[in-house]
Amino acid sequence: MKRKLTYGILTFVFVVLFYLGLKLFFGIFTPYNFWTAKQDIANNKVQIIAVGLPYYPEVEQRLANNYGFNFKYIGCIATTELLNGIKYYNKQVENYLTKKYGAHF
Repeated sequence: MKRKLTYGILTFVFVVLFYLGLKLFFGIFTPYNFWTAKQDIANNKVQIIAVGLPYYPEVEQRLANNYGFNFKYIGCIATTELLNGIKYYNKQVENYLTKKYGAHF
């Protein structure tokens, strides 16, 4: 009985730590993560997510038009998990654009 209780507690702790790791460090449960990036690329909805306000919106839009993607700004307030998810999302999009247009992108 004691062994079952120990394995149960260890399993519970493992599941909770695994969930928190995915949530906090990889942003899996946010709207922007590497899985949603792959889905957006497959659906030809290529976009780069930016936090905050644009510095040079005309220049950024011209760049986006030349390479066939969009910038999406989500605002100034973002959680750590959202920022981590955006980091992995943008990395997938960057890899896709680099493969499509080469290293000069």
